[in-house]
Amino acid sequence: MTSMAACASMQQIGPATTGYRPEIDGLRAVAIAAVITHHFSDRLLPGGFLGVDMFFVISGYVITASLIGQRQNGNKDLVLGFYSRRIKRLAPALIACVLFTCLLGDLFINPELAEHLHSFQAGGLALFGLSNFHFFAAATDYFGSSAALNLFTHTWSLGVEEQFYLVFPALVLLTGGVSRQPNGHYRLVGALMVMTAASLALNVVLLKTNPVGAYFLMPPRLWELSVGCLVAMGVDRRASTTWIAAPASLLIVAALLMPPLSQFYSTLAVVIGTAGLIQSIQRQHFIHRFLTNWCVVQVGLISYSLYLWHWSILSISRWTIGIAWWTAPFQLAIIVALACASYILLERPLRHAEWSPSRFKTILIGLAFTIGGAGVVAVLKSKPVGHRLYLGSPAKLEAKGVETLLYDKWRDGALVWSPRNCVLSTNAQVGIRIDSDACLVKSSSGKTAHRFLVVGNSLSAAEFEMYTVVSGMGLGSVIVTSAWGASPVPEIENSSPWSKANEYYWSVVFPSLVAQLRPGDVVVLIAEIQHLTPATMSSADTSNIALLAAGLNRIASELRKKGVQLIFQNGNPFIREAGCTPDMAVAQWFNFGRASACVYFSKDQSLTRRQPLTDALHAVAEANENFHMLDLFPVLCPGEVCRFYNEHEVFLYRDIFAHPSVEAGRLARPLLLTVAEEALSAADNSLKLGQFPK
Repeated sequence: MTSMAACASMQQIGPATTGYRPEIDGLRAVAIAAVITHHFSDRLLPGGFLGVDMFFVISGYVITASLIGQRQNGNKDLVLGFYSRRIKRLAPALIACVLFTCLLGDLFINPELAEHLHSFQAGGLALFGLSNFHFFAAATDYFGSSAALNLFTHTWSLGVEEQFYLVFPALVLLTGGVSRQPNGHYRLVGALMVMTAASLALNVVLLKTNPVGAYFLMPPRLWELSVGCLVAMGVDRRASTTWIAAPASLLIVAALLMPPLSQFYSTLAVVIGTAGLIQSIQRQHFIHRFLTNWCVVQVGLISYSLYLWHWSILSISRWTIGIAWWTAPFQLAIIVALACASYILLERPLRHAEWSPSRFKTILIGLAFTIGGAGVVAVLKSKPVGHRLYLGSPAKLEAKGVETLLYDKWRDGALVWSPRNCVLSTNAQVGIRIDSDACLVKSSSGKTAHRFLVVGNSLSAAEFEMYTVVSGMGLGSVIVTSAWGASPVPEIENSSPWSKANEYYWSVVFPSLVAQLRPGDVVVLIAEIQHLTPATMSSADTSNIALLAAGLNRIASELRKKGVQLIFQNGNPFIREAGCTPDMAVAQWFNFGRASACVYFSKDQSLTRRQPLTDALHAVAEANENFHMLDLFPVLCPGEVCRFYNEHEVFLYRDIFAHPSVEAGRLARPLLLTVAEEALSAADNSLKLGQFPK
């Protein structure tokens, strides 16, 4: 069934209330179409994610208009009526979607993966309107899974709305906004205006200090919903305001089509445009005629079910057949079919059915089904059930998953290195002392003349099996430290969730460790730098490469004065952009003809794209005789196409974030030994010539 056929086959179901405005459902249709298009491909509609912000404004308007239009018999009736309507409206379709999606997740996602655990955790929390807290925590957790692969990433916005539902009725009660209290209406408007201003100010502050919080949490999003509330409280749809409709529409279209230069300004444009349309649009206006077109209205009426089901289908597709031009029609048809079934069989009948003569009991029934649904999710999340249902073949690696980066390292039954006191994994660890002796890799090779200090971000921890070969070969002892999310050099601005740890690492930890080095020692700097050469380079990217070169020149110069060598690792292949885990890289039967669910680049493409970095590093090497470049490309991309594995089916990466595997580390040892011997030779020559201060 195509989307148009599904639309045409639906029954006319517009609400029969006198205050019903079909153009509001038309706006919902625009919003959901933008979101779904963006999730199919962000290149088709760069600003399509702003459809969620349109929903926030519409939701604020609708719930306020609903409260104003309802006959209230006291505060108890207001509260119970509001929550019983919300539960009947939202819970049935959400529970069904979460349970069905979790079942699909068990079929196609290995239960051993962090992505499986995080998806099911988000699904359980989504039932209670709390998944946005999960995604906020995951975005600041280095071991959080990819948002694109989480089955319930889209439910963060439902969490924001449901948390707003806790605030708004209380505000209405406190102000007497819909009662017969004198000036109650004006008190509610005043309170909403204060909340809008405070929330907007908080959003501006958090976009600079905590952008993850600005995106996922309700308080900095509240202003979008409250703008809709204000429109409902003060709307005066007179003909004299119809001139607003056209510029408001253009504002929305421009924000959806243009790549957002600033999240704040694009969001502001969409919020203002949506509020302006709701306030001003009149019958007979050409925009009103479009929004009230029968088929457009039908799409708007099923927009909630479309929103729930579209991500379920797309996320499962990423785990199986992928998303491409040839799959899109089938995926869209399935999305529309499921949304129509959800709306016709669950959402519409249960919304209008009488669950109980008592509104309080209706709420309890909704909570009981929600708790029961959460129990089913917990069962499906368990590994025994997951292992029984999983239909795929897992990838075989010695250590799989990003969480393995913080595992203790053992050799022959003895602990040789522990990351506990050597890795900064959160901002909360700022201030802890990282000591060279505590981070020294224990070796049986005895005392050596040279020391290799390994520094960098999580990539430095991932390649442990590579660089520790120097101690095994007796070339030197190895000290290992790392800071998650750290910039490759401090000159490059760091706005990650680990920005404070990054600053502490480069300003305190690194200088203190370097201060303990002696002439002849070597610093090995391993950090992710692939992001500095995106597929389409901008002036900012060129500037960052220049900053990288400047930082490396500075570090090399400072180390040269101490008689210390510097090894820096060039960028690895762009496997992180493959968008898959090791298990997804295995050719599964449910890939339906695809080699895997991964999107790969050729070696030639990758090397060409990386060339600006390589040129910059060669220039640094020419300017600094103590600078040596390490390149793992021959190991990590041995064939014509850079894949998760080599021609012997040895997996080269351990997780979706492209951290090299234990096996890759061992394969890369000869490359590292060659560069290490070159660095030691240069160090010995400098020592003989006395080319460093005494």
